[in-house]
Amino acid sequence: MKRVFPSLVLILIFAGSIFPQVSAAVFSCDQAVLQALGHNVDLEAARLTVAEARGRLIQAGRLSNPEVETAIRPHVNGRERLGEFGITQRFPPRPKSPTQNAYWRATFARP
Repeated sequence: MKRVFPSLVLILIFAGSIFPQVSAAVFSCDQAVLQALGHNVDLEAARLTVAEARGRLIQAGRLSNPEVETAIRPHVNGRERLGEFGITQRFPPRPKSPTQNAYWRATFARP
């Protein structure tokens, strides 16, 4: 009982900070709707999904970023080392017919 009592007192002291008191706020109908729309987790997730889709739409048709590759490895004949450096840029495939060529120019034209 002697060990439980101090723990119980500490729990009761900090219970106010652990479990905050709920205040009875009065909302008008418009305020309640704005509060619900602003703090709805599902709506926030939907907004984020829409923002990601907008970003993909803006990025669509543009060239991907170039990739840089480096490597340093020991040479098989002693203390020397080999260094390699490379840059890779991916391009969309080129069209093969005149109609595909017109479509390709319209789709991948840089502004």
